[in-house]
Amino acid sequence: MLRFSVLGPLRAWRDDEELDLGPPSRRAVLGLLVLAGGAYVSRSELVDALWGDDPPATAANVLQTHVKHLRRLVEPGRLARARSEILRHTNGGYVLRAAESDVDTFRRHLRQADGEQTVPALAAALRCWHGRPLADLPALAAHPKVIALTIEHRLALIRYGEGMIARGAAAEVVAPLSEAAAQHPLDERVHATLINAMRAAGQRAAAFDVHATISRALADDLGLDPGPELASAYLSLLGAELSTHARNAVSRARVECGRSSRPSA
Repeated sequence: MLRFSVLGPLRAWRDDEELDLGPPSRRAVLGLLVLAGGAYVSRSELVDALWGDDPPATAANVLQTHVKHLRRLVEPGRLARARSEILRHTNGGYVLRAAESDVDTFRRHLRQADGEQTVPALAAALRCWHGRPLADLPALAAHPKVIALTIEHRLALIRYGEGMIARGAAAEVVAPLSEAAAQHPLDERVHATLINAMRAAGQRAAAFDVHATISRALADDLGLDPGPELASAYLSLLGAELSTHARNAVSRARVECGRSSRPSA
């Protein structure tokens, strides 16, 4: 059975044997085919991913050579001229079939994230990740398939963070949300969820710092004020701070009242 991992560095196994995937350009072809999840990937998309706007005259031949080597890798017992059943050519492109990937597992857990199973399923989905998709192939960092999958991960993390806050376990999600906020300094939803988690975990000073940081970034980079979610998180943070001050004031007043009401000796 073939298994692929793309949620982190690209890796592949046949049963328990890890496979040597070859040079970066060949790995890039395979990585994009795995990310497609059994869907068609055009030759032009693969050429563009490998060479951008300036492909060499030999691009089609080089791509065909990569595909030939990948077919040998995934179907070592296939006869030389026999049709590939796993990496098939169709309509000027390629389809990778009959392979399981960690993207499939991630999305299967997401589909199970409903009702009482929401938080456990999201936790299982997030455990599938070991870094940026195709982390060993930086040339693909801005590819639409990589960006789309990264957004899926971010939305899952936000849902998980909200669920953990509701469960009273906010402190457990501060670290992953902080990491996501550092990676996406202009993402208001991530920062709002982080502020809410820090507030619920009693880390209000840090939450104010987070709000100040993203407010500056939005103003400096985009010329924008914080949006509704970030504003709501800030108001909740202010409310928590004011409630604390009010409770402290009441406590001090009671202490002073108790002192003044003692009979003098």
